[in-house]
Amino acid sequence: MWRATHEFDTYPKLTEDITADVAIIGAGIAGITTAYLLAQTGMRVVVLEAGKVLDGTTGHTTAKVSAQHGVIFDEIMHHFGHEQARMYYEGNAEAAHWMRSLVKEKQVDCQWAEEDAYVYIQSEENIKKLEVELTAYGKLNIPGEWVDPLPIPIPARAGIRMPGQARFDPLAYLHYLLDSAVKQGVQVYEHTTVTDVEEDASLHVRTYGDGPSVTAEHVVVASHFPVYDPGFYFTRLHAERSYAVLVEPEKPYAGGMYISDDEPARSLRKVVHDGKELILFGEKITKPDKASAPSDITSAWKSMQQRPSAFATSRFAGQPRISSPLTKCLTLDRLPEDMNVSMWRPDLPNGG
Repeated sequence: MWRATHEFDTYPKLTEDITADVAIIGAGIAGITTAYLLAQTGMRVVVLEAGKVLDGTTGHTTAKVSAQHGVIFDEIMHHFGHEQARMYYEGNAEAAHWMRSLVKEKQVDCQWAEEDAYVYIQSEENIKKLEVELTAYGKLNIPGEWVDPLPIPIPARAGIRMPGQARFDPLAYLHYLLDSAVKQGVQVYEHTTVTDVEEDASLHVRTYGDGPSVTAEHVVVASHFPVYDPGFYFTRLHAERSYAVLVEPEKPYAGGMYISDDEPARSLRKVVHDGKELILFGEKITKPDKASAPSDITSAWKSMQQRPSAFATSRFAGQPRISSPLTKCLTLDRLPEDMNVSMWRPDLPNGG
């Protein structure tokens, strides 16, 4: 939906060796936000994008500005300790505050709206897990409360409400940041695939096919998958596929942003499109059994692609408007990949 309603300037492919203070790999929300902030310091900044700007995960996100990314805080405390779990929450909260302040100060027209966020579970057997998570909220001093039932008509056993989160149009927001960064001298190159980063006295960003390079003092890897990977981060990533659909409801939507923690994994939020209030509904797709016959696998994929629309219309008696797929990488320890890659610690809201 976001890509269908926004147009961006096109940018050239890198055709010659250049130098910069900072080279940023990836032109999604992480890369563009970094470029915007660095441009204000007077640094010479170059952004390299393998495809087109904002055409990856950022261009297809559910666009929730939230520190609530599932039932995760107890798990972070268990694996990384109280301090790291608190830092995870505070980083997301501070990033949301910065975004909120920017939207207000610069009057960015991006459908910014304050919403409560809900993480919920659908089966009785996971009640204990949710109770433990709420206890973790208390230990970490995170605002949250038990909710049963949820305000919207979906099958849920119970949930946790995190107040004071937000939703927005990510491409309208990033349109402002990108235009501002370019006006301040940031150079953007599309269709420029980075293959490696070599280190000596400086850093040399190499591009595909022995193409031109960028020599820089600093490199920020802000791509979905870490193209420069000295820490073997790829071994902790796996891909997941989900489908999103816009539904025009006949029944009123009570508001709020929702994400389920158990299967099937679902996400809901309100969005304004063509002047109408719609529901943006997403569902993670489970891979079919590889042992099945090819025809059975194809049939299973088609069936799962139709599942989000069927569920949304059955619950809200609406009609599907737009359907869109999304593939994203997740880490084995459930932390967002950008928290693991030390070269980029954005602490920006996850799309959900």
